[in-house]
Amino acid sequence: MRVVLSALFLFSAILPELQAQEAGAGTARLQSSDTEVLALYEKTGLCFNYLDGCCREKSLQPCTVFCGKTGSKSVGCGSNVTDMGDLNPKDIFHDDDGNDYSLGACQCDAPLVQRTPALEKSRRKFKIPFKNPKKPDKPKKNKPKEKTPKKDSKKGSKKDSKKDSKKDSKKDSKKKDSKKEDSKEKDSQKKKDQKKQEDSSKGSCSANNKNNKGKKGQKGKGNNQSCNNCASVKVFDKELVALEAFLDGEQKGKQKGKQKGKQNRKQNEKPKREASLHISERSIVLEKRGGKEVNFCDDIELSTPYPSRQKFYEKLVKMKPPRKLIYAAAHPERCDNFDIGLHGASHFKRSPATGELQLQAEHVLEGQVISRFFTEEAQKPGTFPHPYQDKGDVDFCEYLKAYWHHTPRALLPTLGLGKRLPTQSITDQLPSNTKFTDEFFLFPATANQAKKMAWAGSNLVWGGQIEGKLNSKNFLTKDPFEQSDVMQAISKYKFVMFVYQYHAKEKVAKVLKTQSDRVQKQLGEMDAKLDNAVFKGKKTTDKKTFQGEKYDNTYTPMGLEAKWKDWIKKVTQKSIDNTEAYLRDEMKHFDKKLKQFRAESKKERDQEKKARYERVISYIVKMQSAKKHMEKTVWKNPF
Repeated sequence: MRVVLSALFLFSAILPELQAQEAGAGTARLQSSDTEVLALYEKTGLCFNYLDGCCREKSLQPCTVFCGKTGSKSVGCGSNVTDMGDLNPKDIFHDDDGNDYSLGACQCDAPLVQRTPALEKSRRKFKIPFKNPKKPDKPKKNKPKEKTPKKDSKKGSKKDSKKDSKKDSKKDSKKKDSKKEDSKEKDSQKKKDQKKQEDSSKGSCSANNKNNKGKKGQKGKGNNQSCNNCASVKVFDKELVALEAFLDGEQKGKQKGKQKGKQNRKQNEKPKREASLHISERSIVLEKRGGKEVNFCDDIELSTPYPSRQKFYEKLVKMKPPRKLIYAAAHPERCDNFDIGLHGASHFKRSPATGELQLQAEHVLEGQVISRFFTEEAQKPGTFPHPYQDKGDVDFCEYLKAYWHHTPRALLPTLGLGKRLPTQSITDQLPSNTKFTDEFFLFPATANQAKKMAWAGSNLVWGGQIEGKLNSKNFLTKDPFEQSDVMQAISKYKFVMFVYQYHAKEKVAKVLKTQSDRVQKQLGEMDAKLDNAVFKGKKTTDKKTFQGEKYDNTYTPMGLEAKWKDWIKKVTQKSIDNTEAYLRDEMKHFDKKLKQFRAESKKERDQEKKARYERVISYIVKMQSAKKHMEKTVWKNPF
């Protein structure tokens, strides 16, 4: 009770200073030691963690907000983006590299909170906005002194001997007892670490087993950490902006300049996390699916609804016989896990908490492929008879809109579409929440982003990034180590390897062929049905666009089935070639750096830096080996 009251008292005392700091931008910050900072965490009952790449805002919150009553297990960034009341001071901590830190972010079971020695030996110094940073040291030092006499009294020490003993002997005994307690804590912590490494469900770091145990076997901040921290590495943020602009240009911007203003606005906008990109691959673990989007010819926007996370998962679990529809690494948070496999729902009892690794419901046939097909046809020379006049011609898009997208409602039943438009019948061939559900696969979010890029055509927008990352040396000092530029380069390459492995799977190739064949068949059948329909004299019901235009001509088949057959073969081969070229060219940079890192490691005298060199080397070596093994199963063009 005394501890709780003192914690509340201390917290109430420091909160006004935090708020004052938020208001005053020019207030000087005092330099504080790591031990003093740790003492503050313990007295306030707060959780301290690295902020970069995790939480959207700096926050000061108790562990129980994210971790439950025990404060020992983290639920991840998906749940800790909401700040608690007024506890949101700006610039809580900065390290000497300019990285932001926060109280109460990410993993509440972080070794920083659990282990004092790991933090004391960390080289990080934090600028902390408190006037008296030395005050929290006193309760920190007194804690072990209060515990040791109790233990001695239980051993049966006599009152007379206590009275006659000298002060120096008391100090010596207390020091010895505190050392024993420290050694016991270290031994128990080592046992816990060993259990964690032996637990295959959590995943151990095989690349980190050789001489990379960190300081005294610990894996706290500033030491060599486990592989599990790679869950927070972001690798494709900038490339998503480029991909958004590229797809807008391909699908909208090249058609007579009609969408220049809209394209510029889109290009200047910051993409939301898991932006639609005309594909809507939003994570099923975060929200209901918006739909698979297919956009072309300026204003044709189609969408096939996805199932919600709960409905999809329920279908997956209830499928009989049980289906394996998850393509992911066996231990997705491990930095050195470069291979994916097919898993059932039971393998992942809950999705990884971090956004980069969350599983997404994935169409093998990308919606953008359909969009790009119509866009490419629209860019070809040639005209078609005017739908509403007996004279004149129109371009591909105007002709397609008139007969496929603004079809008279009275004709839809005769086409066998119910209330669906001919254009909508194309996206109906993709999996949705009502049909073809077993053609969905679950795929890690970042790998899925890389997959979208691979099917974007032209040059890969994520090419040329590896070399710059590998030239950085911040892996020698960066904490956490996994956020260093070199580790980001490894993660980036790893997810592209996932894309290649995914498409090389026989099951995935079969589904891709099935979905493409359905689209191809529907294009042919609809071409024939529209040819037999009577349009002349009827009016379009889309008054907003055409104001009830009357058809003066019948439909002439556009031959889209044959054109699709050629298109899908070409675009698939282009995706294969681009991905293989990326993996081949970027690996050359890793090969070059591997030689350099080995040479520098031999000359390095600082043991901590040497261990970091060895860790990077081990990751690259394992990645090289995984790539060679991966290439034995070739990504083939099924068309």
